[in-house]
Amino acid sequence: MLKITFLLAALLFFIPACSKETRKEFYPDGTLMSSCEYNKDGMLDGVCKRYYQNGFLQTEAGYKDNVLNGQKKEYYESGKVKGEVTFKG
Repeated sequence: MLKITFLLAALLFFIPACSKETRKEFYPDGTLMSSCEYNKDGMLDGVCKRYYQNGFLQTEAGYKDNVLNGQKKEYYESGKVKGEVTFKG
């Protein structure tokens, strides 16, 4: 009985984590262009990162149901922070 309870608790914890999918896009040369989290309905939901072709981070933003939510940071191609803003979705 204890094993079944533990298994059910583990599944209840694990299933919500599986409801997000990370999608990645790549430049023609194979360099990562973006990595974004989507919910089961196909909407941006979580962190979305976009990269310059040189591999440095271009933007990092939080989304909730396709709406900007939380911090969004933008970077210069050199890697230095260009600016940041906070959204309340």
